[in-house]
Amino acid sequence: MTRTGQLAKMAANALLALILASGCASATPDWRNVRLVRDRADLERCTLLTILKDEDMDNLRRRAVESGGDTVFVTGSEGGSVPILNPTRFVADVYRCRAPA
Repeated sequence: MTRTGQLAKMAANALLALILASGCASATPDWRNVRLVRDRADLERCTLLTILKDEDMDNLRRRAVESGGDTVFVTGSEGGSVPILNPTRFVADVYRCRAPA
């Protein structure tokens, strides 16, 4: 095998290893690990990141992760007089309470 062929094979192997390794570790935390808290005392050492509104609690938790949060404190809800047209939305504060991994 020529020197160029060896280098190409090594580069291909390195690329394959990188692709495989990137598939094993997720850069984004799992939204199912987002804590839902009911008491403000649980937020004592947390940093408020944003306020979100969503009709679905799972979507709210997904969006919390996207904004860098790991904890959600539902502060209320809002909805229209016609639920079919204006479904109730959860209103929540999103916090980061744990140190980033």
